[in-house]
Amino acid sequence: MLMPKYLSLREKMVREQIEARGVRDKKVLDLMRAVPREAFISPDMAGFAYDDRPLPIGFGRQSHSPISLLL
Repeated sequence: MLMPKYLSLREKMVREQIEARGVRDKKVLDLMRAVPREAFISPDMAGFAYDDRPLPIGFGRQSHSPISLLL
C-alpha cells in the first residue's frame, strides 16, 4: 500500500539527491517525483525507499540508488 508520508520523502530525494547533483531536466525530475519506490521493495524496507543507496528487492537482487539510474 502506498502511503502519503512517502510523498515528502520522495520530494526530499529529488531535491537533495537528484537536483543537488545537477539534474535539471523537468521531465526527469517529474518522473522521479512520480515513481513510488516503496512499491518495488518489501514493506519492511519501505522506510528506506528514498535513501541514497541500493536496497534489496528479493532473490539476491538489489535496486539501484536513485541517482545511479540517471547516470
